[in-house]
Amino acid sequence: MPEARRLRLPAALLPRPSARALVWLQGGLAAAGFSLLLAGTNATTPLLPLYRQLLGYTPAQLSLTFTAYVGALILVLLALSKVRLGRLIPLLLPTALLCAILSDLLLAGAEWQGI
Repeated sequence: MPEARRLRLPAALLPRPSARALVWLQGGLAAAGFSLLLAGTNATTPLLPLYRQLLGYTPAQLSLTFTAYVGALILVLLALSKVRLGRLIPLLLPTALLCAILSDLLLAGAEWQGI
């Protein structure tokens, strides 16, 4: 039995998304990314009273900790939005994961106020 031939269409005949569809897709992706950013920054909020109780943080220290976290997050996102840094993503992702692990270990080992 002969092998079935695959019909290949020329690239000019293949359907291409319209410019409007691409704009909607980009807008949807930006909205989803912004929503995840907001959800991610608020995910730590329920832990703040726990940090105060366990580590003895004052309300000012909690505010500074949260402010530093959000400020660093915004700075990193702004820096990574540059197109030229896109080629560094394979290096930045493992570095970010390593920093997250190290910060979790530091926080897990915290026994006194103001680590």
